[in-house]
Formats: sequence, C-alpha cells, structure tokens
Amino acid sequence: MKIKLNDIYTEGELTLIYGPASSGKTSLVTKIAYSEVLDGKAVLFVSTENELFIERLSDNDNVLKRIVIVPIRDYSVQHFLITKALSKIIREYGINVLVVDSITGLARGEENYAKATYMLKHQLASLLKEARTWKIPVILTSQVRAIIDEYEGYEASARSILEYWCSNIVRLSIIERGFREALIEKASNPEVERKKFLFEIVGDGIVKLR
Repeated sequence: MKIKLNDIYTEGELTLIYGPASSGKTSLVTKIAYSEVLDGKAVLFVSTENELFIERLSDNDNVLKRIVIVPIRDYSVQHFLITKALSKIIREYGINVLVVDSITGLARGEENYAKATYMLKHQLASLLKEARTWKIPVILTSQVRAIIDEYEGYEASARSILEYWCSNIVRLSIIERGFREALIEKASNPEVERKKFLFEIVGDGIVKLR
C-alpha cells in the first residue's frame, strides 16, 4: 500500500509528527498545509519556532490567502491562543485544517515543569475538543529527547501525554542527505499503522514524497 500524505492524519483527531532537528517536521507539515489549500481548504498554521516562508511554495496569491500564519514566541500566549481564542479564529476564518509547529517547543523554556505540563494537557484537551467540534484535522509537531541505552535513541518530548491525546503518531528519521523516513507508529486507520514512507527535502524545504 502506497501511503498518501493525507493517510497520516484524520478529521476530528489529533496527529503528532515528531523527530530530531532537521528531520523534516516543519517541511512536512508545510507541505500538508499547502496540499490542503490546493484542495480548497483554509489552514491555520501556528508557528512557535520556525519562521515560515510559505510564499516560496507558490506565487498564487489566492493560495497564500488561505493559509493563516500565527507566529508565537511565548508559551503563555500559545496557551491563551489554544485554550481561549481558537474557536473564534476557526469560525471567523472558516478554518478546515489546524497545524501547530511545535506544540512542545516553547514549553522547554518554562522554569516550572509541573505548570508547563498542566498547561500542555489543557492545550491538548482544547485542541481535541475543537477538532471534534469542527470536524477538522489537527496536526502537531514535537521536539524529541534522547533515550539512554535504548535502540530507538529518541522519543517525543512529553511523549506519554501526547500519546494519550493523539490518535495518529508519525516518527521521522534522517536516512541520508535530503532523504527522510516516516514511520506511522500509531493510526486510527489500521491499514496504515506501522507503514513507512520516504520523502525528500529539496530546494527551499519543499517536500517530495517517494
């Protein structure tokens, strides 16, 4: 079975994409956002770490107008946006797909770990509620942390929390220069669970599925 991009996420559920630095997390979710816009959807893209240059993907202004980019650089602002303002934004802009890149990035800078963890759980609960209410896919990326003396080598930051809330989980790894592998570790669709696909990152971060 050849995996298509939209096989890795589903409406009304949370999807997690995680991997180490330069594994293609942002490139992959940007590709998803662009593909959805080409299909006539409106996308809300919350960026907490990476400056996006989505305009490089297209010179079509009508396409770019359907991607609402919200840069966030403070965890408290992220928390407010997700738990208090999200429903209004989805309604006003007619959002069909939501991307948060990265859901855990800003939490690392919080001194109070217990508080940051509580906020993350609250955010995930709010995201799942919006996903189900509006019947839209919510796609998250996450940083990773190293695992000592284990073959896998790394896991998603706050993995146990994210695994509880996310119905779909995709692990990215670097194969060689330009090429990445995506393993669907968990999926609401049993036909794609444990399946793998390759993608290539070419000029300006554009993704090509292999």
